[in-house]
Parts: sequence; structure tokens; C-alpha cells
Amino acid sequence: AGACASPAPAVAQDAPPLTWDTARAALEQAEADGFSGAVLLVRDGEVFLSEGYGLADRERNIPNTPDTIFALGSTPIDFTHVAILQLLDQGKLDLHDPIAAYFDGFPEDKRAMTLEHLRTGASGLPDFPALPGVDKDPDHGPLSRDEFIERARNATLLFEPGTDDIHSHFAWGVLAAVVEVVSGQSYRDYITRHVLEPAGMTRTGFYGQRFPGETVAIGYENKTWGEINSPEHWGETSWLVMGSGGMVGTTGDLFRFNRAVEDGTLLPDRVRHLSPRDGV
Repeated sequence: AGACASPAPAVAQDAPPLTWDTARAALEQAEADGFSGAVLLVRDGEVFLSEGYGLADRERNIPNTPDTIFALGSTPIDFTHVAILQLLDQGKLDLHDPIAAYFDGFPEDKRAMTLEHLRTGASGLPDFPALPGVDKDPDHGPLSRDEFIERARNATLLFEPGTDDIHSHFAWGVLAAVVEVVSGQSYRDYITRHVLEPAGMTRTGFYGQRFPGETVAIGYENKTWGEINSPEHWGETSWLVMGSGGMVGTTGDLFRFNRAVEDGTLLPDRVRHLSPRDGV
């Protein structure tokens, strides 16, 4: 697992091959070349390396460590997948249910779209729900769940559901909304109580959440949101990315998540074969 505040530079052509034996030296060289982030490497089920590189906060000269909190990109897709499979195991949903079973008003071209289509890339929905010229930012612009579902109703499909396979963050947002409808909890509360807490992920949460005493990395690329470019200051997670992004965490917590899926803490045997850890 890895998280970074700035991209790792390309490996020099004359550098030795990247192996377990050269990994530490390669990462130290990457740091010298400008890489900033945290890296956790696991070998045969055991932590081989867990280190921070560069600075999490340049102004205050705070270094990255294995406990530094970063934005997690699209990793929350795995959390949403686990939530759907937990609810499947509890008999609260069926993967062959059409989306119309959970939300009214879906037009004819989408009524056959199922939860299985949504979770396997076969929904036909575009990759992202943001609309150019409408949303101030494709990740952080304010959008409620109702507004998000209305966008799903009106979205132009890339193909008829079930006839192709193209990854869609949009689809995972719809599944996050299904989690709310089925569980009666907000997506944030469900994920916190049924995924993060059982896995022991104490440094994982959502945009806008504060972690007293912890270091949350500041980003230094051109793209920014808010006066301070750090998830603590980005406001609450928007439904533009709910279920497929909008969260923060550490490399150690990502390892705990993987372990909790594999050892049955989060998913029982009867549904674990459908889990994101098995490449679904």
C-alpha cells in the first residue's frame, strides 16, 4: 500500500532493477529526487517496509511518517464493495436487484441496471458524475444524495447495461446510496461502524474530519481546494465522490483493511469470494 503527497519520479534508466533487495535504496533515491509520501510494502503477509519520505508540511518542516494521513484517491471503492457484500450476506439486498427497486423515477434505459452491473463495470454509467460548467470542482463541489441520484437518472449511458465492461466511479456512488437506503444509516456512519472500526482503522475517515494530534499531509501540486490544500480543510465529502473517493487514511490502515477482508473480520466465507481482494 502506498500514499503520496507528490508523484514519485520515474526510475532512472541506469538504476538497478527494483527488487526486494533494492527497494529501500530506490525509495531513498526517489526521496532525494523529490518524492514525498509514505510507503508500506508487505512480503509473504508480513510488513517488509513501512516508512515516510519527504515532508507532509513544508512550512512547518513536518516530515511524512508511516502514520501520516493522506487522501486515499479511489480506494473507498473497496470499502463500498465490502458494505454491499455485508448487506448481501445479511439478506438485505440481492445483487440481481434492479436499481429501480431502490430509487423511483429511473427511465426505461436504466431500469434493467442491477447492483451486479454497478459493481462489475457493466452499468453503462459514465466514469464521473461531475458536469462541466455546473460543478465548481469535479471532486469537491457541493452535491446532495438526491441531486446525485437525479444525475444518475438523467445520465447518458455509454452502453446498454450488461453489454460491456467499463470502470465507473459514478456506479460506486450509486451503490453508496443503496447502502444508505438498505441500512438506514448514512454512508459515512455505515462505513465507520461496519468497516473502519471492526478493522481497527483509527486513522481513516472522510474529508473535513479532524484528527487531533495527527499529521494530515498538505498537497503541493497545482490543483487545490480551499485556503489550505489538505483534506481537513476541504469541507464535507461531496456526493460527487461519495463511495468512490472523498476519504483519508494511512498506509497502515490500508494494510489493516486488507487483512480484515482476508481473515474474515469484515466478510464471512460465503461472500468473501466476491470481495475486492479477489479482483472482482
